[in-house]
Amino acid sequence: MSTYKEIYGQEIKIVSSDPSNPTLGQIWYNTSSNQLKGFRASQGGVWSTGTAMNVPRSQLGTAGTYTSSVVFGGRSAPGSPQFGGNITKADKWNGSSWTLDSNSMNDNRAGLGSAGTQTAVVAFGGFSYPPYVVHSATELYNGSSWTTAPNSLPTNYSQMGSFGTQTAAVAAGGNENPIAKTFNWNGSSWTAGGDMTNGRFSMGSAGTQTAGLVFSGNPDAPAKREATEKYNGSSWTNSGNVGTGRYSVGSSGTQTAALMFGGSGPFSQKGSLTEQFNGSTWTAKNNLGTALYQLRGFGTTTNSLAVGGTLSGVSRNFVQDWTPEATVAIF
Repeated sequence: MSTYKEIYGQEIKIVSSDPSNPTLGQIWYNTSSNQLKGFRASQGGVWSTGTAMNVPRSQLGTAGTYTSSVVFGGRSAPGSPQFGGNITKADKWNGSSWTLDSNSMNDNRAGLGSAGTQTAVVAFGGFSYPPYVVHSATELYNGSSWTTAPNSLPTNYSQMGSFGTQTAAVAAGGNENPIAKTFNWNGSSWTAGGDMTNGRFSMGSAGTQTAGLVFSGNPDAPAKREATEKYNGSSWTNSGNVGTGRYSVGSSGTQTAALMFGGSGPFSQKGSLTEQFNGSTWTAKNNLGTALYQLRGFGTTTNSLAVGGTLSGVSRNFVQDWTPEATVAIF
């Protein structure tokens, strides 16, 4: 067997700090961190295990960014004595740890739509169970407390696509007929937008009220499961299809740079696939470390978190961290 020196023409160096410009395949020992390190080729963005949430939940609401966000609502692990069933408390993320809010939502529900930032959230629709009841209520969160808005969604919806801000949000589709409807929120009331070309629920979504995106999902016709549509604030146009159609997916990003991950559907790698959108086409990326469906996400195609979800029929508190794409990576 060849030695490292015979292959690369040098011994493994012992250094106190990592080299600033290592070569591909180079290995060194860092005496400061007491680690053997190297430089290797990367296949693009990679998922790694993140800091778990305080409460397991699936079909949850999310708002915020990669380093400042909040999750709320959803359903928890069956049989949990404290958080079984629908969840009312929010869990806030500061980039390194989660903090459970002591204040509860006024309307406990899962499968809800959501938009905004950690300190300015709008949440709407969803369902509670048991018994199965679909909701239309709209609530606002200021980072510490929830207030029920005077105007609810025009009809009861759950498992819709959602994106935007607390004062300019969109609810698209949903698990109640007609599932192609779109509603715009202006901070105080809802108005009808244009219908989607493909009615659906449990889809991925991203973007703003005037530059939104929905993709995949559970459509009114299975042949449309790969469909992607863009929203300009009033109407929808078709875009490039996803590679593998599925539903109950997680998503993050913008209209021109989005991620779709996990989900459920008739394919062998159920719940682990990741795809990235560049504004016109989807490209397969590295799989999630743990396959999940009914999860959510926040962030960008550079840095994102996949949070919660269902595995083997049980809600989870898992967090998976998407790190930037690069041609090389230190290990």
